[in-house]
Amino acid sequence: MKQILNSPFLFIVALLGLMIVFGALFLFSIYFIQPIPSEARTYPGAIAQIGVNNISGSTTQRTLVAHVPTQILATTTCVARTITTTGGDITISFYDGAPTLGQYNGQLQTASTSVTYDSDQFGCGKLKMFAIASSSVTVTETQ
Repeated sequence: MKQILNSPFLFIVALLGLMIVFGALFLFSIYFIQPIPSEARTYPGAIAQIGVNNISGSTTQRTLVAHVPTQILATTTCVARTITTTGGDITISFYDGAPTLGQYNGQLQTASTSVTYDSDQFGCGKLKMFAIASSSVTVTETQ
């Protein structure tokens, strides 16, 4: 028995077993996991329909001072809001009843990103932002 365990036979059996397992995983990934087409991808908070001809309602640009909550918009109707940041991370509040914004509360959006926030999920109330480090933001509302 000791000779079998140390023989090339065991090595070959183990190698064949690994090849079967990896082959099965490969076939599974080809036939059962479908890639998402690039035009249908969504991003965190982005459930607005991509490719739908929404009309850009307004674009607002602001420079946010670090650690100062700032109200950006106060509209009541929109389809979605796209927020683009440059500089530092920000936290975002989408409605009046939200707690005071700070570094640890609100929707976090990292620096140098562009995220679309759908009105069905985030609403179209007052838009307030808090910059963790000084940052510039551009908000585009679609109607």
